[in-house]
Amino acid sequence: MLRLPIALAALSAVISVACAQLTVLFPGGENQWWVDGSDNLLEWNCNESQVQTFSVLINNPDFLTPLAIIADQPNFVCSRLITANQTRALPVGTGYTIELVNVLNSSDVYAQSAPFEIKPVGSAFPT
Repeated sequence: MLRLPIALAALSAVISVACAQLTVLFPGGENQWWVDGSDNLLEWNCNESQVQTFSVLINNPDFLTPLAIIADQPNFVCSRLITANQTRALPVGTGYTIELVNVLNSSDVYAQSAPFEIKPVGSAFPT
């Protein structure tokens, strides 16, 4: 009788590992921002998800739709330098989020960052 709860707990742990979600680690939150006109870091928890590839979108409440900044990103890399050229059309402001999405269906969002700010050219980077 006690074996069933133990078996269910073990199965639950296996399913949790197999379904582990991607998480955007940087940027996101009030102490993590990007600087306009600069190369900026994007970082995620690549070793905790079975997702092989994803697209990277940036969103803001002022946008009609999110903007694609990377079409096909391999998950195993764990971070990527987003060049100033990739974000040059983005205005300085708050409320930005990064979305890691299914390459074939951008409405299938694997992860979304906490809101962050893009600061003006010449601002200091977060420590």
